[in-house]
Amino acid sequence: MKIRKLLLAVKVLAVTWALLALPCQPPPRAEGEKGLDEEGHLGPGPDLSAAAARKKAEEEEIRKILNGRFVDRVSVDLVMVPAVVEDRKGRPVLDLNREDFILFDEGQRQEIKYFSLDADQPISVAFLLDVSGSMRLSGKIETAKEAVRYFLRGLRRADEAALIAFADRQVAMLTEFSPDRTEALKFLRAVKAYGQTALNDAVASTPEMIDYQHVGRKAIVLLTDGVDNYSTLSMEQGLAAARAVDVPVYAIGFADDSREVTGRKPPETEAVKVLRRVAEETGGVFFLIHDPDDMKEAVSQIEEDLRSQYVLGYEPAHARRDGKFRRIALVAENGKYNVRTRKGYVLNP
Repeated sequence: MKIRKLLLAVKVLAVTWALLALPCQPPPRAEGEKGLDEEGHLGPGPDLSAAAARKKAEEEEIRKILNGRFVDRVSVDLVMVPAVVEDRKGRPVLDLNREDFILFDEGQRQEIKYFSLDADQPISVAFLLDVSGSMRLSGKIETAKEAVRYFLRGLRRADEAALIAFADRQVAMLTEFSPDRTEALKFLRAVKAYGQTALNDAVASTPEMIDYQHVGRKAIVLLTDGVDNYSTLSMEQGLAAARAVDVPVYAIGFADDSREVTGRKPPETEAVKVLRRVAEETGGVFFLIHDPDDMKEAVSQIEEDLRSQYVLGYEPAHARRDGKFRRIALVAENGKYNVRTRKGYVLNP
């Protein structure tokens, strides 16, 4: 009996040593799963073209079901228009009603069928973080990470946040929308800057990711140096995709202080022009950051914007799903106040 127990113990010890001798490998990822590799770079993300094909196939299946003999389908295109209203001194105006707004679509007045303003309603913020190699210069990546942390600390308990990163031609949703900040902070610590900058591709893909995953008050906070050197898409193509959904983009760019000349303001760079345009076209704001105080001021203004955001909705009359850009104009109190909102929208076929 003692010999049998001794042999059993030897076998257990041998198996244990064999397991310990195996190389330590991370758990295998499911196909298309996003994350970071051992160097803190974005892991292999899904093929965006394949994802688009799958999405189209799913929509086709739904269309077939809805067009079946048991279901009558009524197609309604409700265009949502997030808007921030300010007085002439830049202070938010929070006491307006539906009747105080006039909304035009391609010059034609529209009936506002949805209206909401609730300063206590939770907000959802997606942080789109540039982790390309150029962000290593002058510590931009660390400044950007600290800005995200600062923003996360200021969010309320019910608010939700998601973290998205891009480098080379990868756009990875590292964390889903959640009121829990733990995962976002973990990825912020781990992610490293590397590779090229495909800003246009990120601008094109991210708003749709957010639009389909979440409803309600939402915004994208883009943190980048704005230097695109690797995109497949042009700026116009990226912007066209961003216009198609109702997500304002708040762009935070980092100033190249080496270009400044004493006593003279340097000319605006192409990167700054691009970021300013992305923000203005989608109803957000552009901030150019020189120091940590600028960053804190930008974060505070973005949060104030989202807390004071009106959301209006309407069904555009005579609009066709032709993929063309249609201009929106929103007026508050007969032009008494400044209104910041998206410049238009696209109804894709």
